[in-house]
Amino acid sequence: MDKFNLGKSYGFNTFVQIESLPDRNSLLIRADSIRYNNISLADPRIDMTVTDDTSTYRLKAADRNDHLIYDMAGTAFRSGRKIMLRSAHPGWIINGF
Repeated sequence: MDKFNLGKSYGFNTFVQIESLPDRNSLLIRADSIRYNNISLADPRIDMTVTDDTSTYRLKAADRNDHLIYDMAGTAFRSGRKIMLRSAHPGWIINGF
């Protein structure tokens, strides 16, 4: 879609793909930019796949100057009554505003 407005959020050139297959469900979101209040993200990407009781995920976004703001990836899985997270990177990038 060219542009979306959702409450205090808006974005441009957004692509959303949702798949529900017998062996997995997946969500992919990409955009040129998304803004929520005073937070602006350039080239944000969210990718998540769920199979049985395991989910793989990736969140990546930059600012307007192409500095990486978020880069997180990993696996979430159930272990008994707990939800465990395992990083796919040696370190995550999480920069606040």
